Amino acid sequence: MKYHCIVRYAFLLCALVGVQELRAQLFQSVSVEEVPVAGMEFSRPVSFMPDGHSLLLTSATQAGLWLYDVEEQQISQLTDALGAGSEPVVSADGNTVIHRTVSFSAAHQRLTALDVVDVSARRTERLLHPQRQVPAYRFSGNTAMALSPAGDMVYKVRGVAQADACQMSMVSLDEDLQLVLTQEGTSRVLSPNGSDATYLWPSLSPDGRRILYYVSGVGAYVCSTDGDSVTFVSPHCRAPQWYDGETVVGMYDTDDTQTLTSSCIMAYRLDGQSQQLTSPSSFTMYPRCHAASRRIACCTADGRLVMLHVESQPRP
Repeated sequence: MKYHCIVRYAFLLCALVGVQELRAQLFQSVSVEEVPVAGMEFSRPVSFMPDGHSLLLTSATQAGLWLYDVEEQQISQLTDALGAGSEPVVSADGNTVIHRTVSFSAAHQRLTALDVVDVSARRTERLLHPQRQVPAYRFSGNTAMALSPAGDMVYKVRGVAQADACQMSMVSLDEDLQLVLTQEGTSRVLSPNGSDATYLWPSLSPDGRRILYYVSGVGAYVCSTDGDSVTFVSPHCRAPQWYDGETVVGMYDTDDTQTLTSSCIMAYRLDGQSQQLTSPSSFTMYPRCHAASRRIACCTADGRLVMLHVESQPRP
C-alpha cells in the first residue's frame, strides 16, 4: 500500500497550536492534514465507508457521489444524480449506498427519489419513486429500508423479510421539521424542545438509544428515544455527528450576516467537556467521524478535504 503525500498549510499548523493550548482535552492528541483529491475542485466528505480508509465525497451543490480511497488516492464516481450528496447511507459491508435523487415535475415541484448503488458493479436500482416529501431511509446491517412519508409503507432491498425490516429503528424529520422516530413499524413525532422548535441533523446514537439533533438558532442536544432526558450539548455545534456513544463532533461557524468569518471543528463530551480540534481561521466545516480508525474528515469552505487523526484520552 502506498502512502499519499501530505500537503500541509499554515492554517492547519495553527489548528494544531490551538489544540495544544486547550486545558480540557477530550482527545490526547490531534493531528491535522490536508488530503489531495485530484480531479475534484470541491470535495466535501459525506460518509466514511466501513473500513475507515475510504470516503464518499460530493460536490459543492451536493450533486454526485464519488468514492475516494484516501491512502491510495484513487477516486471513482458512483453517480452524478442531483441531491446524491445529501445524507447518503452505507451498508455495513460497504457494498451498497442509498442516496437521494432530486428531479422536478412539469409544474417545477421538487421531487425526491431514493436509489441504491451497488458499489462494485456500479449498478443502480430504484428503491423509492420520486415524491414531494423526503422519505426516511437507513441501513440495518446490509438491509436497506425506506419509510414512506405517511409512515405506513416499508420497502426492502435485500437481507431480511419486510416484517423484520419493520423492526429497524430510524429517526427522521417530518414536513414541519419535527423529529420522527420509527420503531417496530410505528412512527411517532417527538418534539423534545417543543413543537415550535425547528429540528435539524437528527441521528441515532451507536447503541440506538439516544437521538442527537440541532435546534435552529439554539444549539445541539441529545435526548432519549422517548423524547426525555434532554441534554444540552452546545450552542456552537452545527451539523453534529456522533463520534462514539459519549462524544459528539460538530462545526462552530460565525458570519457577519453576509460572509462566513470563521469555522472550526469542535468535539463535545456529554459530561460537558469540550475541545477545539481546528483553528477558526481554517474554515473547516461539516465533519464526518469514524471512531474505529480514529479519523474525522471535514472540508474547508473552499472545498479542500481535511483529515483529523485523533487519539482518545485514557478513561479512568
